[in-house]
Amino acid sequence: MAAVVSRRTVANAVATRLVGVTQATGYYGQIGRPLPGQTLVSAGGTIPDDPPAKDPTNGDMRVRAYFVLYPGAGGPGPDADLADENVDLTISLPVTAVAGDVEDLLALIDRITGRVLRWTPTIPGLACGRIRFPVGYEPGPLLVDDQMKPERLYVRLPFQITATT
Repeated sequence: MAAVVSRRTVANAVATRLVGVTQATGYYGQIGRPLPGQTLVSAGGTIPDDPPAKDPTNGDMRVRAYFVLYPGAGGPGPDADLADENVDLTISLPVTAVAGDVEDLLALIDRITGRVLRWTPTIPGLACGRIRFPVGYEPGPLLVDDQMKPERLYVRLPFQITATT
């Protein structure tokens, strides 16, 4: 039986790398689930259970910058060696970046991409490619979530990686 690329292991490696993104709160899979090695305030840690307001003391209730990594299931690549032993898996690792201010969001995008774009994870037993955007990716304009009050700006950064056993 061919070895399998562990989606969990790859996603955890990227989530751990995202811990280094500064001036933002990071979540893993959903708001309220911290990145690896971090703990929510409700459990005695430092990560807010929900994204906090930017400056409530001075009346600025816009959301402070945050992001969520939503790992995908991925799909097998077309390549295998002659013994059908090596299996490629391309995994989507989209990150949604959110902020209450356009400049905060643009700066958050820079910090996230600076941390993971073109980074190559080192995972025992796997050969990983560099994290990249899909070919032809163009994010378009920043999006507005006007269901939230005050409204939030956001963008989805569709990172992906190919890993091989």
